[in-house]
Amino acid sequence: MEAIEKNKTIAASPQKGEQSQKFAKNYQAVGLMVFVVAMSLVGIRLLLSVLTSRGWLLDPPWLLDVVFTGLVQIGVLGVFVFVFCKKSFALSVQGTLALVNAKKMSARNVFLSIGLGFCALVASGGVSFVWNLLLMVFGYQPSSNSEYMPDNFAIGLFVLSFVSTALLPAICEEHAVRGGLLVVMSQKYDKKKLIIIMGLAFGLFHANVPQFGYTAMMGALLCYVVVTTGSLWSGVIIHFINNGVAVFMQYATHYGWFQGSVLGGLYERAMDNFLLLILFFLVMCGLGVLLVRAMHKANKQNQNALASNLCGQPKPQVTLKENAWFIAAIVVTALETIFTFVWGLY
Repeated sequence: MEAIEKNKTIAASPQKGEQSQKFAKNYQAVGLMVFVVAMSLVGIRLLLSVLTSRGWLLDPPWLLDVVFTGLVQIGVLGVFVFVFCKKSFALSVQGTLALVNAKKMSARNVFLSIGLGFCALVASGGVSFVWNLLLMVFGYQPSSNSEYMPDNFAIGLFVLSFVSTALLPAICEEHAVRGGLLVVMSQKYDKKKLIIIMGLAFGLFHANVPQFGYTAMMGALLCYVVVTTGSLWSGVIIHFINNGVAVFMQYATHYGWFQGSVLGGLYERAMDNFLLLILFFLVMCGLGVLLVRAMHKANKQNQNALASNLCGQPKPQVTLKENAWFIAAIVVTALETIFTFVWGLY
């Protein structure tokens, strides 16, 4: 019996070593992917800045936002990340979709995600308010960069804003951040550390100091729900609701869609009553906590259901060399975020 167990141990050791090597290779590959994404975002911003300084992409007024969204969301976070994961992990298209956890959700998780989307919208608004107050205390003065809104409502521009601000970021950002990257990182860190790391990473990758506070919070929440449900779509739903409702409210406020209605009266009253806003914020945050607990309870058997089997078995210690690309990406995004504070860019 001892001889049999010894043989099993000897046979398992090379396999474990192969799995560790596989993880190290995939870990470095994903680090390189993250760095390329970070540098691409810097490059795209610089390119568009040069083009606009020469008077290009300024007419019509919404063209610059469309070009930026197309390059970043579709080009970098969508196509590049998907192809990179497919090639690096040597997977088929279906295998790559499995890697990014693009799998079905239960009806219960769908409804819980919808509820969390509205709670997250309110919570992120409160966090953004407090964060920007802190920035102003330290002397931050953002430059004005309001979205173009014509005098008369244009359905085409509304749909374009909805797609570029809500739909594409919900799909492409979730795919890039809560896909292969999250799966690999989940193999290295426990759930609490993972949520903190992924939250901070999401905040930094927006490379915009006014957005850092609420995007870091959203990044942590979205990481939690994807890990808990094992499905990328839970994050997509919450992300879409958060951005989509914000776009709708921006248009509704600008064009007075609620003026003269009961809802409009309630909205105006809430905006003029700070205590009422705080109460609403606390109620929605409390409801969000209840929904998070319900999601955890509903997915007890589904914990850590990410596609970790595709990544290999992690080593006890990741070397500095294997972390090099991640460190470089953090430095790039942190510096870009700091520059937006120093120069007041927005």
